[in-house]
Amino acid sequence: MAYHLLAEFSEEPNWGYLHARSTVKLPSIEFFPLSNPPALGISIPRHRTEEIRSLDLKEFLLELAARGASIYDLYTGEAVTRDDIDRVIHQIFN
Repeated sequence: MAYHLLAEFSEEPNWGYLHARSTVKLPSIEFFPLSNPPALGISIPRHRTEEIRSLDLKEFLLELAARGASIYDLYTGEAVTRDDIDRVIHQIFN
């Protein structure tokens, strides 16, 4: 099982920066770029959550939101606002 999020952008993001940023602090999470619209798929394997620092994931999601991404929880289909990020982090790690 995995927890899936989608960060959708209105414009093409700097994929190189996102790749570098995500692989340094979050190597246990799978990221994949999508096009039309540009988006970043985020897959968090449940069996690897002990390897992931929740604060690193929270900071990354907040950075995506600050860069204009609309984040969606693919389990519920609901948008994840900046105010919802703590709730989503809790769901992932508890």
